[in-house]
Amino acid sequence: MFQTKLTINSKSIDLNEFAHEYVTDVVICAVSKFRGGENVKELVYDIEGKKSNLIINGKQVILTPFPNDAFWGTVTGMVSALRGGSKVGTLKLEITKKT
Repeated sequence: MFQTKLTINSKSIDLNEFAHEYVTDVVICAVSKFRGGENVKELVYDIEGKKSNLIINGKQVILTPFPNDAFWGTVTGMVSALRGGSKVGTLKLEITKKT
């Protein structure tokens, strides 16, 4: 089980149970395909415009253009459907595995 916090344009976004599980599951599944994303305990994903930064378990994950663009599109597309997420300028997604 994971705890997920989402901030869009410096505003915290409340996630109901379904949205929390959906966002978390999609992100965890997507990063499992990246080197270093096999066993996520802590994930931080920051977006500012088209620039993004992904840290998994305290280590920065360097993404080549295709995985970067695909992941960016997946996350921004998914959260744009949430209340408060329609125009993503900046985003911070934090996922932590509960112990």
